[in-house]
Amino acid sequence: MNVRRKTVQGSAWIAASTLLLAGAQFAQLIFLARILGPADYGVVAILVTVLGFFEMLMVSGISNAIIQRTNVTQKELNSLHWLNTFLGIVLGLSIFFAAPLIADYFNSPSAQTPIMLLSLASIVNSQSHVSRASLEKELCFKPVALIEFVAGVFSTTLVVLGAMNYGINGVGCGMVTGFIVRSFLFFFAAKPIVALRFHFSFNETRRFLSFGVFQLLNSVVGYIDGNMANLVIGRSLNSRSLGGYNVSFNLSVTIPSKINPIVTRVMFPAFSRVNHDIERFSGVSLKLITFTGLVNTPVLLAMWITAPILVPFVFGSQWTWVYPIVQIMSLGSLARSMGNPMGVIIMARDRQRLGLIVNVVKSIVSAAVLIYCVHEWQLIGASMALVANGILTLVVNHFLLRHLLTSNFRTIFIAHLLPILIGLPALGMGYLGVELFQGRTPDLLVIVLVWAIVGFTYLATAWLTRVKVLREVAQQLRHR
Repeated sequence: MNVRRKTVQGSAWIAASTLLLAGAQFAQLIFLARILGPADYGVVAILVTVLGFFEMLMVSGISNAIIQRTNVTQKELNSLHWLNTFLGIVLGLSIFFAAPLIADYFNSPSAQTPIMLLSLASIVNSQSHVSRASLEKELCFKPVALIEFVAGVFSTTLVVLGAMNYGINGVGCGMVTGFIVRSFLFFFAAKPIVALRFHFSFNETRRFLSFGVFQLLNSVVGYIDGNMANLVIGRSLNSRSLGGYNVSFNLSVTIPSKINPIVTRVMFPAFSRVNHDIERFSGVSLKLITFTGLVNTPVLLAMWITAPILVPFVFGSQWTWVYPIVQIMSLGSLARSMGNPMGVIIMARDRQRLGLIVNVVKSIVSAAVLIYCVHEWQLIGASMALVANGILTLVVNHFLLRHLLTSNFRTIFIAHLLPILIGLPALGMGYLGVELFQGRTPDLLVIVLVWAIVGFTYLATAWLTRVKVLREVAQQLRHR
């Protein structure tokens, strides 16, 4: 089976798993928001911030290096696995002993115990990364998709049950259990590819660390950039504000962003195989940017239009005050989604050093804007800073793409702008739908009808305007 066929089939499996898992996580968001309320949900946001930190540290360096490097041996995989295990233990112990300081920083004493529980997840999770990376390197996305879905649903169920019976501590236990299940499943699924033994040689990890160090530093900068709002709001405001921000962020940014890995995770191994052909690589990169925009834009437009109805209907009247934040964040999420493929392009070209420098400068600027906006306008300011961050990322990406690809500025600009232009008719039809149905039909029906109108109008416009990448994807799916 050729790379293109494997990539298309991989996209289908990752798409199915990601969308189903996003649905499960959306259900978790709803239940936790209703069970815990704004203040306690702010503590959940702290746990997710900590969890995201050590997940980023473990995945970004060694795992992506395995995918990017060629001719990886079994001895190298064993050495990388035990290095990952050691790092997981060190990180887990660090989080355990730092838990009181983290809880104190966020002015949230109730976060200390669940943070200590999460330290176990770092140790357990370190056992799965080499196995998962090896599966993805071979474009074996079916087992990856199935495992992530099963483990995700299992974790979501336990988190909700834990919240109902034990509050915040139950949430932490559910998260840890989900990682245990996922690690065991990946270990067994990758056994035909990875024959793990008690073998370690630091010299066998060197060529991976040269890639992974810059990728890791890049991810650390990106993590700080992406979580700066939690750090600032948690310290400057209160847990209720942090809970409101995170419910809005999860609804308008996190859940829609689950769509992006459908494309980027599958494309990274494929990109790494064609990065020697710069012309071909440039064409595929711009198609990836356009396609990511086409997938995200209708979702975020529908989110913007229906937010005043959607938020109180889904989360309850206690959350009605956050819908303007959801609307503003939808715009920021749209800009972020179009910049999402940049990381995959930089990794495939092995230009982590350049990406790191750019991200450090961008993060410093974004942090200054965020701190100022939160100080002046609190949560509305935080959502405005998210939009500013997205716009800044797009501008920077234009210059990076011009440097890394053979395409000119005009071609790069069109690749980003096209999904938005196609969305204008859908935006108009969506607002017309709200005017026609609101007050005359139940809220749930209004939401469903407006989302359907936006989606259908967007797809029809994209098809009638003969967007090349959309037709190519449809053709590949027909010939599977």
